[in-house]
Amino acid sequence: MKRVLLICSLLATGIGLNAASIVPSLCSSGWWSLKSDEPFVKPLEDVSVPFDCPIKIVNDQKIEVICDGLTVAKSVSAEVLNDKTLTGYNGTLVIHFDKLKLPKGKTYSILIHEGTVGRTESDSDIQIVNMEMDMSFSIPENLGKPGIHADDQIPDSKISTVISWPYEITAVGDARFLLYREGEKIGEYPLEISNWPSSTSYIKPAYNEYITFEPNVRYSLVLPAGSVGSMYRDDITNDEIKIDFTGCYEEPSLAFSYIWCSWYTDHSDILGEISFTYDRPIALTDEARVQLWEEGCETLVKEVIPHIDTDVNCWLLVADFGGIPLTSEKGYTIVIPNGALVAADESGATSVRSQLNINNGSAGTEDLIIDTSMSEPQIYDLYGRRVLKPASGSIYIQNGKKFVHH
Repeated sequence: MKRVLLICSLLATGIGLNAASIVPSLCSSGWWSLKSDEPFVKPLEDVSVPFDCPIKIVNDQKIEVICDGLTVAKSVSAEVLNDKTLTGYNGTLVIHFDKLKLPKGKTYSILIHEGTVGRTESDSDIQIVNMEMDMSFSIPENLGKPGIHADDQIPDSKISTVISWPYEITAVGDARFLLYREGEKIGEYPLEISNWPSSTSYIKPAYNEYITFEPNVRYSLVLPAGSVGSMYRDDITNDEIKIDFTGCYEEPSLAFSYIWCSWYTDHSDILGEISFTYDRPIALTDEARVQLWEEGCETLVKEVIPHIDTDVNCWLLVADFGGIPLTSEKGYTIVIPNGALVAADESGATSVRSQLNINNGSAGTEDLIIDTSMSEPQIYDLYGRRVLKPASGSIYIQNGKKFVHH
C-alpha cells in the first residue's frame, strides 16, 4: 500500500518512472520586441522573446492575447531561433500572429503559459521550462502629442517649422498645412514628410513660395486632425496641431559694404592678399575691382580683379596685390568701387563704394569712409556677427569703424 502511494505521489509531482522532472524557472533575459512603455501602432504580427540559453518548444499550446480579462486572439504558430549571431541572444522564441489589427484605444497583454518552452538540455532528468510570462502593450486612440520644433518669432518661410513623432507616418489623402495671419487663412501648403530608419518621422510645410512674416503680426500654422496617420494603420491619425508664432521679418538694406577687413589684424608694410568679410552672400559684377591709391586717391597704384572665397564659413571678397611695398609717406587708400558686388539673395542689393586708409603699413580705421546714404548703419562684433543689443564697454564695428560702446 505504501509503494502505491509513493508512485502516485511521484506522478502527481511530474516525476514518472521514465520522465524528467519539470521545473518552471526559465525567464526571459532581455527586452521583448514589444515595449510596454511605447504606443504600438502596427498590426500585431511577429513578437520575439529572448532567453539567455538555447531553448525548445515543449508543447504547442497557443500564446494568447488578453484584453480586459478576456482572450481576444491566439498565436497561429511559434518557432525557436538558437543562433546568437542572428538574434543577439542564445535563444529566441518568435511568436507569429495573423497581422491582427486590434481595436485602438485599449491595453493588451501577451500571455505565454508556463511550460511552453524549455532548455534544450536537461540536467539529471530535470527539464527547466518557462514560468508564466506576459507583456502588456497599448494601442493608442491617435498618434498622440508630437514634438514641436519651432521658434516663437519667425522672419520668413526659410526657417523650418517641424513636427515629429516617434513612429513612421504617412499623409492621409491630399492633406495640407493651413497658414493663418491674425486669424484669417492666407494659404495652404502640402506636407513634406521624412521617415527615418529609427522609426522617427518629421513633417513640415512644403512652401511653394517665399513668404515673409511681418514684424509683430500673429501667425498660426495648423495641421488639421486626420491629416497624417500611422504608416501601418490608417485609422490611427493625428489630432489638430496648431503652432502660433509672431513675424519678425526685416527688410534687407538697399545697399551694403564689408563689415571686416583682414588688414585690421594682419597689416604690414607689404600689400599682398587682402580679404573683406560681408554679412550676406555676395557675387561679383562686371565692374568688380579693388584699387590701391596713393596720395588721397590722386594716383592709382594698382587695380586688381578680386575673387570670392567659398572655402570658408563666411562670405569673403579676396584681392591679391602681389606684394607691393607701402613706402609712400603720404599713405595709401584701398577702394572697392560702387556696384562692384551684388547680394546673392532675394534683395538684389548692390554694394556701395567703400575705402580703407592705410598709413605706413597700419590700418587707419579712424579714417575709414563708407557711403551709407542708402543703408541703415548696423553693428557687428569683431567676429563679423550682427549685434542687436551692444554691451557697454565692448568693442564693435559700425560702418567699418571700430568703436567702444558706452
